[in-house]
Amino acid sequence: MLVFITLSNPIHPHKLQKPGWRWRCRNRVQTNFPFTSYNNTAYNNTVGISLEGDATNGTIYSNNLTNNSAGMVLVFGQGYLQARNNYACDNSIYGIFGVTAEPLYLDNNTVCNNQIGMNLEMSVFFLSNNTISGNSVYGVNLSRANLTSFTNDHYYNNSVDLYVENPALEYTYNLTNEIFDNPAGAFENYTNITLYDSVFPLTSYQISWSNALSPLPTN
Repeated sequence: MLVFITLSNPIHPHKLQKPGWRWRCRNRVQTNFPFTSYNNTAYNNTVGISLEGDATNGTIYSNNLTNNSAGMVLVFGQGYLQARNNYACDNSIYGIFGVTAEPLYLDNNTVCNNQIGMNLEMSVFFLSNNTISGNSVYGVNLSRANLTSFTNDHYYNNSVDLYVENPALEYTYNLTNEIFDNPAGAFENYTNITLYDSVFPLTSYQISWSNALSPLPTN
């Protein structure tokens, strides 16, 4: 078995400053009607693309977001939002930061060489076919995100591939065909994981690739 799962407490040993409402950004959307944002290049900003407010039928796709503090910040209350085919790499803190009250779909994004590739909190997220690599703290940080689903994502060469934490109420999430690959990302010596888990309050754990065998958790 080439994946290790470790349990830790207290939660979130690598606490980072989170973006505020007044961050300077390149492309800022505040809307409650259908919109698209695509084919933008944003670099050397505090935030590459920032969305706040409601996101009715919103789609953000095919954007190149590099060398910002955060590539994409998505904070919205109501509506449907899809972010797909975006490249969010080499940002100093976050590739994609999402705090939502409604579903956020993240498909076919490349998120690499940030501190945290994706930070996902407080809603339901649907991830599929994303490539998450080379992030120095977490590939994905998941917190208080009930019924979140991961499908066919590819992780490699992150310090921690997937970090799951729960500072509040119990929540559940699932993985389907998630690939935890060796640091080269060549689909060799990788592990494919499918699981459904309940995350109890005040607990946390991580899932990452390892070249050594690891004992299964006892709890």
